[in-house]
Amino acid sequence: RPITDAYKQMKSATIPLMVRFFNHLFEVNEDPEELQEYLTDISASKLYTDFNLFKTTQNEKSEMSRHKFTTSLTYYKDYYTKDTKDKNKVGIKYTFDYDKLYELIEENYSDLDSL
Repeated sequence: RPITDAYKQMKSATIPLMVRFFNHLFEVNEDPEELQEYLTDISASKLYTDFNLFKTTQNEKSEMSRHKFTTSLTYYKDYYTKDTKDKNKVGIKYTFDYDKLYELIEENYSDLDSL
């Protein structure tokens, strides 16, 4: 099978939107320490806002409410811890495991890199 740009685009479209968002975070934060800081104690609101900004920049048309977003995050519950007992009453905060997220991205994007 010839590997064309159209084939690569079609293949990348099958990567879940949340995984593409995580990949985007790694692409825009080249400094691992900065990304780890971002991924530590990030509020659910900030994460949702950044996700929507990502969707806008990628011309992603899918609508995702805050509730659907948090439900979608539960599919990746092995990649983060969730803190609902914040002293400042900021709401839910997530801390993502940098290494596990990196592995998730590698698993999803490794096929594309070899094409």
